[in-house]
Amino acid sequence: MAAYPKDSAVSQVKGTTTSGLALVYLACRVRGKDKGNIMTKILDLASYEALQGKTLGHSDWITVDQGMIDAFSEATGDKQFIHIDPVRAAQDTPYGGTIAHGFLTLSLITNMYEDSMPQLQGHELNINYGLNRIRFLQPVPSGARIRGQFTLARISKRRTGQYLSENDIRVEIEGNDKPAMLGTWLTLLVSQS
Repeated sequence: MAAYPKDSAVSQVKGTTTSGLALVYLACRVRGKDKGNIMTKILDLASYEALQGKTLGHSDWITVDQGMIDAFSEATGDKQFIHIDPVRAAQDTPYGGTIAHGFLTLSLITNMYEDSMPQLQGHELNINYGLNRIRFLQPVPSGARIRGQFTLARISKRRTGQYLSENDIRVEIEGNDKPAMLGTWLTLLVSQS
């Protein structure tokens, strides 16, 4: 498996080979800093509900380097030249080089969520419930830095001990006014008790 720089968003997983990448272990911990977001807190239900309609802050920046793109390509089998051949992508596309897969950008919202969203008190289990209206508006060039902005659109009770959180997501590219991606992510918050 390729070695990635210490500050790269992809961490090397010991014991895995390139052919057996467990989706590249995209739990790419980008050694976060507290940016004053209200999100690193555990909130009671009333406080969580009060955040509906509010933008909750930004995640840390994630560098989407060629190593990450190549590893994602290997893991998913999407080996289109616009992602993995820098020379041809520079010559034959309007992008000037390789770009990240849209699904790579989408998969990184898990990491961004960890940086940006509060935890509902007593609900430590967060389950991906689905996505709505995902749109890829701007390509992410290799080497670009992206971050997520989350807005809690709504939280609703599903059943005892379960709440559905609807989060509007905006993935921004550093230095670019147009977002890379917009959408809504549904997360089921489940009580362990």
